Amino acid sequence: MNVNEVLRHQIESRPDKAFLFFKDQRITYHTFGERVNSVAHALKQHAVKKGDRVAIFLDNCPEFLYCWFGIVRIGAVMVPINVAFKEREASYILQHSEANTLITEQDLYEKVIQKKQKDLIHLKNVFCIGDVSCQGLTNLSFIMDENYNPIPEERLNGDDIHSIMYTSGTTGEPKGCVLSHFQYVSIAEVTKDNLVLTPDDRLICILPLFHVGAQWVITMASIISGASILLIDRFHPRQFWQQVYENNITVFHCIGAILAFLDKLSVTEYEKKNSLRVALSAGHPELAERLGKRWGCKMLQDWAMTEGGLTIEHINGPPKKGSCGMPRGPNDIKIFNEKDEEAPIRTTGEIVMKGPTLFKEYYRDPKATANSMRGGWFHTGDNAYRDEDNFFYFVDRKKDIIRRSGENISSIEVENIIRSHPGVEEVAVVASPDELRGEEVTAYIILKNGQTPDTVSPLELVRFCEERLAYFKVPRYFVYRKDFPRTLTHRIKKEELRSLGKEPDEFFFDRREIG
Repeated sequence: MNVNEVLRHQIESRPDKAFLFFKDQRITYHTFGERVNSVAHALKQHAVKKGDRVAIFLDNCPEFLYCWFGIVRIGAVMVPINVAFKEREASYILQHSEANTLITEQDLYEKVIQKKQKDLIHLKNVFCIGDVSCQGLTNLSFIMDENYNPIPEERLNGDDIHSIMYTSGTTGEPKGCVLSHFQYVSIAEVTKDNLVLTPDDRLICILPLFHVGAQWVITMASIISGASILLIDRFHPRQFWQQVYENNITVFHCIGAILAFLDKLSVTEYEKKNSLRVALSAGHPELAERLGKRWGCKMLQDWAMTEGGLTIEHINGPPKKGSCGMPRGPNDIKIFNEKDEEAPIRTTGEIVMKGPTLFKEYYRDPKATANSMRGGWFHTGDNAYRDEDNFFYFVDRKKDIIRRSGENISSIEVENIIRSHPGVEEVAVVASPDELRGEEVTAYIILKNGQTPDTVSPLELVRFCEERLAYFKVPRYFVYRKDFPRTLTHRIKKEELRSLGKEPDEFFFDRREIG
């Protein structure tokens, strides 16, 4: 089965049912299907065909969903781009994915894409959305108001490529995970079964649509269940419970950092009268358990990654304190030790997987693909252990990745940017624990001879990073040192930096002090 078949089934089965709510819009399955068809028609008119990569660079809005399903209707490949990305980051993904079409909005186009467009040799078409005419671009919003004859669905099977999702890695630049239609459908089925979703459910989507969490666990699971979605453009903690109450939301999916934000709020009448029956989160299991009691709903934990695979608790299953559930779906998921042998019960090791819901490859990166698939098993870089009942318990990440408010940040990418500053000799970027965001970015810096914190100030480095990195990658903490702890081969011992207290020779700066 492919994604087109899943959507078509619901459009035919329940055409008048509300599928999507956004601000004051109520969009039925039938209307959604018409607008998807309009996007498919526009793409066809611009010679986009099966296998072409089409990038979506949009905030949360109904147009993102119309474009996503319009792209796959004709067998093209969706390439979502994080809207926080700046020129360098967004243009890298466009160039690396060889996207020939981009769908964005005028402000993002002018601020991020326009200057780099001449260097994007594969890019032939640029569409914009919005109520105003985009100078020199084709406006999709106008096209969506037109009724076109149905565009035939491209003949696809589950193994066909659905999307290329770029995720941060230890190489410094994002890697493109090539994902199949089967992967989207299978993970949606697992989510539906474990949350026992029905057409009566309403799911709230506060996660960004360019992430797999919003795509798999919310959008696809809603469609495969015939349920409805309340789409939120941006998460505002103080508005959340009013949105839940006024829209009769029954299902909520989030990351641990969002739980931490909601935990800080005082209990309101909207929260007391909330309609949630189940909430699913990744991370912060103790906080999730406590908030489940406060909210009066079932609180479940899961573990997943862009490359595929899933462990999840079942709503009717036995509670296991601290667990992220059992492996679900067709993938084989195990825990290996450093010798790539299965680790004993309750022994921490690396989560490894193989099976049909894994990504197909890292796009145009056979070396990274081969390195991650040692012995036929995908090595996740995440540490966990399992108990006697095969429930998994996440421990930490092996990879040099910082997880800030649900965003994966490559420390090497941030290091490369800071190191390019003319006053910086060397830099090491590590994660620091943070109560709200899970982890914060800390940059340890050695300045070049003759430079001081007065001549190369933290504020200058903040501005330098802000011009070159998405806001969530800019370090919060800057620590100036004379040297780093090192191995005999002079490799920086980041594990020691993470555990160091404030040293006498350090100059410490918190970016929050400047707002």
